[in-house]
Amino acid sequence: MRFHFLIIIYLAIIGFAFLSNHEHNKTRKSISTAEKLRKQIDTAKEDYDYLVAEWNYLNRPDRIAALADRFYDQLQLVPVSARFFGDINLIPLRNNTKIQLDQTSNLLIAVPVSWVKVE
Repeated sequence: MRFHFLIIIYLAIIGFAFLSNHEHNKTRKSISTAEKLRKQIDTAKEDYDYLVAEWNYLNRPDRIAALADRFYDQLQLVPVSARFFGDINLIPLRNNTKIQLDQTSNLLIAVPVSWVKVE
């Protein structure tokens, strides 16, 4: 009887060793995958930073002004001035709407009259 008990114990130990080894291998594979993803994320961040820097370089106001002057015949671009903007009251609004100043962002917004507090 004791012999059978020892064999069962040894088989259980061997089984747990295989299970432990299997979990260890899965963990190492997961860590390897996480490291690869981390490297891809770092590469993507570097690419993004490079593209942002290039975008900022290409959109310098002096460069844009020089290009607008150079290609004026084809594009006919002119600097923006206040005369290009109209009055806010010229915008057609829906019925029961009123223009109101948003206190948080200082933007003009159109809201239904029922929302406006009468003070």
